[in-house]
Amino acid sequence: MERQSIRQRLRKNELVLGAFLKSADPCMAEILGCSGLDFFVLDNEHVALDKEKITNIIRAGQLYGIAPVIRVMKNEQTNILQALDAGAEGVQVPNIDTPEQAKELQGYAHYQPVGVRGFSPNVRAARYGAEGIHDYIQRSLEETLVVAHIETKEGYENLDGILAVEGIDAIFIGPMDLSQSFGIVGDTKNPILTECVADITARSLAAGKAVGTVCSAAEAGRYAEMGMRYLLIGNDQGAVLNHFKTAVKQVRG
Repeated sequence: MERQSIRQRLRKNELVLGAFLKSADPCMAEILGCSGLDFFVLDNEHVALDKEKITNIIRAGQLYGIAPVIRVMKNEQTNILQALDAGAEGVQVPNIDTPEQAKELQGYAHYQPVGVRGFSPNVRAARYGAEGIHDYIQRSLEETLVVAHIETKEGYENLDGILAVEGIDAIFIGPMDLSQSFGIVGDTKNPILTECVADITARSLAAGKAVGTVCSAAEAGRYAEMGMRYLLIGNDQGAVLNHFKTAVKQVRG
């Protein structure tokens, strides 16, 4: 049976689990694929990666059955175009603070008549031209995941307008940036932030959007009970660090 895309699974209200990928070596995408995760989000906002490296990481993930999503540097047409043309299943875009930015995002991610994404039938996403043009466009419309980050006070204040943009599939709550925007940087347990996260989640779900965030495995159940279905349980670098910190402490103890 053909694997369903992350977008298709979210539209069925399925829980999908992923992790941020911050390493530049494609083997990490393979390792995450071996772990049983559904997807990874390659972090090209905080990590400098060239286009060739991004393509190889996408390729490695797909070979190991894990869906690649790219967190692009910013809401910019060429960044989004090149990530999707390389074969990414979706894009996560930071700092979507206004309805106008959300409309730009959905336009950049989709072809006409839905959006304004530049079209080439010979890109990797279209199997270098081996896939029929109309089949490729239809598949792209059905499978491309568009995720908007709400991670500032401005984005929170403009949430209703952002949610009204039809082409946004999921809202991703960035807890660290959101805490910074509220002047409580890093204090993710602060009631101001927890109430904000709960409100964003409830309003997004009511608008028919999937909701996600980054969390620990221990926190995932609580967020799932809130209705979140797009959960990133940490990142590759943090997992390696935490494993060896714990191992060293045990051995030295």
